Amino acid sequence: LKTKDIPVQIITYSPVNYCPQEIWQHIFALACLDDGTTGRSLSLVSRYIRLVSHPLRYQSIAVHGLRQLISLASILDANMTTLQPFRVRHLFVAQDGGFQIRSSAASIDRPRSIIRRVRDMISPRPAPETSFVSPRQYPNFRNTLLRVLANVTETLETLTISIPPGFEMSFPPSPLTLLRELTLYGHWYKNSLFLMVGPDYVFPSLRRLHLAGSFFFEAQVYATLQVSPLLTHLRLSGLEYSASVANIVASILRLPLEDHQVLPAPPVSLHKILVQRRDPPSRGAMALSHDLAIETLLSICSKHPEPDNGLVVLKYREWNPVQVQVAEAKDFWLSRVEGGLGCWDESERWRAMEVGTGLFSIGDT
Repeated sequence: LKTKDIPVQIITYSPVNYCPQEIWQHIFALACLDDGTTGRSLSLVSRYIRLVSHPLRYQSIAVHGLRQLISLASILDANMTTLQPFRVRHLFVAQDGGFQIRSSAASIDRPRSIIRRVRDMISPRPAPETSFVSPRQYPNFRNTLLRVLANVTETLETLTISIPPGFEMSFPPSPLTLLRELTLYGHWYKNSLFLMVGPDYVFPSLRRLHLAGSFFFEAQVYATLQVSPLLTHLRLSGLEYSASVANIVASILRLPLEDHQVLPAPPVSLHKILVQRRDPPSRGAMALSHDLAIETLLSICSKHPEPDNGLVVLKYREWNPVQVQVAEAKDFWLSRVEGGLGCWDESERWRAMEVGTGLFSIGDT
């Protein structure tokens, strides 16, 4: 054979391949701080970028609904056996299927190939999940969530869960050792939210806790505080329907208030408490009791101003439709992941002169 008859394969090298892998991973660690969209997009750039970005592709991920939660659990199960496992640092789990969510819901499905797109055109796939988790799916949702959390006990740093009504929220047997921020986001329900935290469980690194929902009970709040020894920030949003927020605050601060339970050992490190009242869609007679509770909290602020107790009363909001509440929870989560204030923004602080009525002393009726 003559040389000219041999096909010559010209191999071109992209400048991207010459950049050290460690530098790319540092860049991707800063870029993949959203709901998972950036990580999925990086996997489509090239084989090299897909390989280099793999450990960071799922470091921040949002899942909506049972279908996506099951998909994430399967990916995490397979990740445990790979030579180059990825780390999940920030996780958002919502009960919905991404229906009418202001923030774009991140699908964790793998990118579709050309063959798959053609196949889907010929034989369309079922419509994406758009409904909320039904009560009959609660056991599957709960077990799958526990399966996901069990795979990220040593890497997860921030966790936000939008809890369905009547859902029994529990945690895996092994503690989430690096978890520093936890938000359990309930909504306006007529069903209880069961927060199962046993006395033997512990959040060893938890610094910030946000409980939002109309059916958390005082005992659940106390139990969670007692297993969070390093807690510095606490926010209670909309707990007025099932719990006396004033009693909870007085118990934590060890202030004199009638009929309140004194915590045996409140977290010594706790120095900031944010409280926000959330009114039901129709206020009715309940609004008066809520107003009195806010006046009691503002009275605590006036008698024990910062920095003595760090109590901040935020202006009230109404409970919105569940879709809007899920979007609000996700916006708070994304803000924290990106380094913002999120739900810890104190710009809507409510001061005594804005209430419009005189404050009464603690214990007065």
